[in-house]
Amino acid sequence: ACFPVTKDKKATVTGWQSATMTPEEAMAKTGMMGCTVPPGRIIIDLDCYKNPWNGDIESMQDAVSSALGSVIPWERSLLQTTLSGGRHYCFKVPYEADIPQGTNLLGVNGFDTRVSLKGYIATGEGYELFDDNELPFCLGGDWPQLPSAAIAALQKPKESPKESPQKEPPRGAEGDIIKEGARDDTLFKLGCTMRRQGFAMDEIYAALTRVNQDRCRPPL
Repeated sequence: ACFPVTKDKKATVTGWQSATMTPEEAMAKTGMMGCTVPPGRIIIDLDCYKNPWNGDIESMQDAVSSALGSVIPWERSLLQTTLSGGRHYCFKVPYEADIPQGTNLLGVNGFDTRVSLKGYIATGEGYELFDDNELPFCLGGDWPQLPSAAIAALQKPKESPKESPQKEPPRGAEGDIIKEGARDDTLFKLGCTMRRQGFAMDEIYAALTRVNQDRCRPPL
C-alpha cells in the first residue's frame, strides 16, 4: 500500500494501513510516499549517521550482526539509502513470526525495525533506491531470509516492570484493528496489493490468514 507522507515522514492520511493509492498518486501529493511493510517481510533500518557511528556503516553492520548473533547478508538485502544517509534493508521472515517493531534495539543506537501490520518506510526526493529497486513492488521480490538466530534475538522480551493484563492483544495501534463491516474489503485490497507486488498465491493466502487472525475483530 502507498500513501503520501510529509518531509518528516508522517502519514498525511488516516488508516494508512489500508491505503490503495498508486505510487504515482501518492508521490503527486507531497513528493514523498510511505510504503507499508508487507506480510512475510521485515525492514531493518540502520541510522549510521547517529553517534557513535558517524557514517561508518560497516562498523554499525558489524555491531548489529553481533547483537543478532548472526551473519547478516547486508549487501544482498540493501533496499535504499535514506535522505539522512541511513540504510534500509529488506529480509524475508516467516509469516507466523511475531517480531516487534522498535528503535535503538539490542543496545545498538540507530538500529530500528519496521514490521508488517505496524510499520512503513518512506521514500522520495533525496532517497536512493539500490539496484533499480522500485517501491513498493520490489518488496515482494526474492530477498534473503533473515537468519533464525536473528529472529530469535529480536523476539527476546525486554526486562520491564510487570503490567496489568490488557483486554486487547497488543497488535499495534487502534488504527491497526479491522472492524466488522470493513473486513472483507480490507482483506481483498491487501490481497490485490500483494498480487501486484509479485507475491505467490500461497504467500498471499498465508498473509491474509495472519491478518484475519491478528487484526480482524472478530475474525472472519
